[in-house]
Amino acid sequence: MKLLTFLAVMLISTCSLFAQVDFDFDDFDIVIFSKEKKPFLGVNSAYTLNSYKNLSTELSPSLNTEFRIGYNYFGTTKRNLEKHASKYISFTYSDPEIFKKDEINIKNKYWRVGINSLSGFSYKTGNTHITPYISSAFTWTYMTANFTNATQPERESLELFHEAIRFGDKTELGLKVTIAQNIEIQAGFERNLIYSRHLFWYWAGSKILEETGKGLVDGFISHVMNTSPNAVPIVNFLLKGAISYVFSEIKRDQAFWPFDSPAPYYNDSFGLGVNIIF
Repeated sequence: MKLLTFLAVMLISTCSLFAQVDFDFDDFDIVIFSKEKKPFLGVNSAYTLNSYKNLSTELSPSLNTEFRIGYNYFGTTKRNLEKHASKYISFTYSDPEIFKKDEINIKNKYWRVGINSLSGFSYKTGNTHITPYISSAFTWTYMTANFTNATQPERESLELFHEAIRFGDKTELGLKVTIAQNIEIQAGFERNLIYSRHLFWYWAGSKILEETGKGLVDGFISHVMNTSPNAVPIVNFLLKGAISYVFSEIKRDQAFWPFDSPAPYYNDSFGLGVNIIF
């Protein structure tokens, strides 16, 4: 009951807060799908560090290969700022065997499916768009754990993920360069949290806090757009990126902070990708 009461208060407070923010929607055109919608296919390769708080033995790094299929959206605000967003499905395979020198480490393979949402404001030079972006995703991961180098307590911890589909969240911060409207080069850092159990109400409460912070940033950005529109792409990226990163750091110890909850399995990836826009 306490948790349900908390969620109700948060929802009401959030609605009240946004009702008081002085949004000028004529100046801050938030409809990002108003101009163009284009399908794309992409591939991304990333060096990935795997971690789990309940293990004393180090997890082997892995190479992640991700395929993406979805849509890009391009639009222009009333202040002539370029806006860019993507909605896509991703399919990821993680292979630790490529790093065979780490024989003492625990090696885990996994397959991941994600539903992703990416957004940012762009700088435009000719036919080139440069977009600092923030992306988030809901993910489902199927992992096979290698117990060869694990102690008995570690085996018990890994059993929570072994040959099971687990829900998670992914956050990505990066830079996207769109060239000649049909090729994109994308580089970024992402963190994927994999939950040993999906405690829905705890997860929802934690997510409401994070999204409330990002909503407040939107209100601030609307005023920056009126006074210094050229600063919007960087300010939007820095503020929303900071919120996403801080929350992901806190959640490394408690999956559904601020509620008492177990630590997640997580991956930090540094990737480079290419998208073909049709």
